[in-house]
Amino acid sequence: MRHRFIKAGAIAVACTLTSGISFAQDVANMLVTANVAPSCQLNSVPTIAFGTLNPLVDNDTQGDILWVCTSGTSTVIQLDGGGSGNILARTMAGPSPLPYQLFTNAGRSQIFGDGTTGNAVGVSGTGYSTPDTVTVYGRVAQADAQNATNGNYSDTVVVTIVF
Repeated sequence: MRHRFIKAGAIAVACTLTSGISFAQDVANMLVTANVAPSCQLNSVPTIAFGTLNPLVDNDTQGDILWVCTSGTSTVIQLDGGGSGNILARTMAGPSPLPYQLFTNAGRSQIFGDGTTGNAVGVSGTGYSTPDTVTVYGRVAQADAQNATNGNYSDTVVVTIVF
């Protein structure tokens, strides 16, 4: 009797061990895809504040535009002409028009514009985890500061990132 239990046990163990083995097998590849679309965002646009103008010198200031784009996205940052509508003749409104200009370089020789008038600034995306900056350099020329009427002045310039 004992011999039958051992034999039956051995058969049960063998059946259990072989029951997990698969005798039919098929293999296929699964394709996984993704698309990263170009995407950009302006994170911060500065106020270009000249403060109280000095009529004896050119009045300069600057500010940084912060932006992000998906890595490798080629794009440009553009500034419009503000209230004057003319990139080459920007003016602040106030008691009288006050001319000023925005530039892409610290030497203030390259006007910051939309690419058709003045320079647009070309940038390339570095990824959303790494914001980048573009500096805007502003100037109210000495002659314009000398001719300005007392009062407060302002203008609104539209910043566009094209991608």
